[in-house]
Amino acid sequence: MVFKTVTPEMIEAFAEISGDRNRLHFDDVFAKKTLNGKCNGRIAHGALIFALLSGYIAHEFGDGTTVRKAECCFKLPFEPGDGAGFSHTIVASRTVGSAVLADVEVSVVRQRGGVEEVVGKTALVLLQPL
Repeated sequence: MVFKTVTPEMIEAFAEISGDRNRLHFDDVFAKKTLNGKCNGRIAHGALIFALLSGYIAHEFGDGTTVRKAECCFKLPFEPGDGAGFSHTIVASRTVGSAVLADVEVSVVRQRGGVEEVVGKTALVLLQPL
């Protein structure tokens, strides 16, 4: 599994692009208090992790693949220094015209201090050209 490290610069850039400057992403004390100790400090945007997943989808499924539906659930946050990795299983697929519609389950894996833990699941419907 390939991991991409979440950096403070990524969080800042994502905040700039999205306009999401929630204190959870910038204030260590506030984040730790607000999330009842489930983090050591500020956390990455959930949508930033989903953006990394988008890159994984492009790499794994190829050009022209689009996400038609996504349901995400993260049970633990990502912090600067954590690695984000993904693995998937194709649950079902069917041909629709000149494309394949695939139901895909993705495990979202956090790597912290050499320990890998599944911290989220994402159910996707992907449309992939034939």
